[in-house]
Amino acid sequence: MEGKTHRPYSRDVRERVVDMYFQDEKTMAEISATFHGKPCIKTVSRIISQYMEDGTDGLSLQGQRGRVRPRRKMDDTVKQLLVDVIERLETSRLRDIAAELCCVAGAEPGFYGATDVCRTLSEIGYSRVRVQSRPYEADPVAQQEWVDWCRSSGIAHSDWVFLDEVFVDSQVTNAKYAWVPQGYRSKVRSLTVRGRRYTTIAAMSYKGIIAAWTFEGPADADAFKQFIANHLTDKMKAWPQEHSVLIMDDCRSHDKTWLAEWATFVGCRAHFLPPYSPDLNPMVKVFGIVKQYLRANADDLRQLPGPVAIALALDDASQGQKCANFILNTPGRPYSLVA
Repeated sequence: MEGKTHRPYSRDVRERVVDMYFQDEKTMAEISATFHGKPCIKTVSRIISQYMEDGTDGLSLQGQRGRVRPRRKMDDTVKQLLVDVIERLETSRLRDIAAELCCVAGAEPGFYGATDVCRTLSEIGYSRVRVQSRPYEADPVAQQEWVDWCRSSGIAHSDWVFLDEVFVDSQVTNAKYAWVPQGYRSKVRSLTVRGRRYTTIAAMSYKGIIAAWTFEGPADADAFKQFIANHLTDKMKAWPQEHSVLIMDDCRSHDKTWLAEWATFVGCRAHFLPPYSPDLNPMVKVFGIVKQYLRANADDLRQLPGPVAIALALDDASQGQKCANFILNTPGRPYSLVA
């Protein structure tokens, strides 16, 4: 049986594939979509792999115009300089990295190109990943100090209680994607009608959701105090018993003065996370699962009242060991001390 033959593509198409990958820094899927799926992602990968191996686009160069510039191989010294440039520059643009490398290596401008940088980084074990975004106001030093304090505080994972709030409206269940032929727009339209807006304030421990309250309208200081007084007080215990340390975000609606008086009355401890630190609150992950559940079961839940649908989603998000795993696997593992 004859081997599978690949569809031949013109030199112009192959050159455009290489340029879009190395110069425009598009993904293989984006490149394939630009050509409406022809070439497919696998063919795009093969063209790029061939180019990275020998500096050509996979076509026979006989009788064709010009030749791609041969690859500049880097010795160990230049590779180390490249690693230093990667760690220093806050950019993923290969052209900027190549220009900086030429500068620090004492080479002529343009001596090392974007393709040289890409292939060398691949050889030494580097890959391009999505950049993690964080608020500009976030303080990494304060976040690390919080993690260090939690680790050294001696508080067991069973003592922590995390509080947070989330709002839900009809836009949560709107479809965001649709299947269409390549190169065509979706005929499905998602109407931006907000409708009723519900807010859920909830508290969780390693056992699961211990208190939750869903109401119509936004969350403010009065709603926060009402939740603490009517729904959470009975669940909290005096330090150092189980459920005796309350953690929450440092937002305006969380009245610090009132909360300090409440904590003194109950005998528990209350602490605020560093500003703009949602990753340190495991409750955020629970609310993420809640929204996923509402989207996945939108057709069945539309007939139910909003609070009932959210309660079902909360129950699904807190089943089994989910809450305990969220707490123990928080970035930096600040709450992982097991009594």
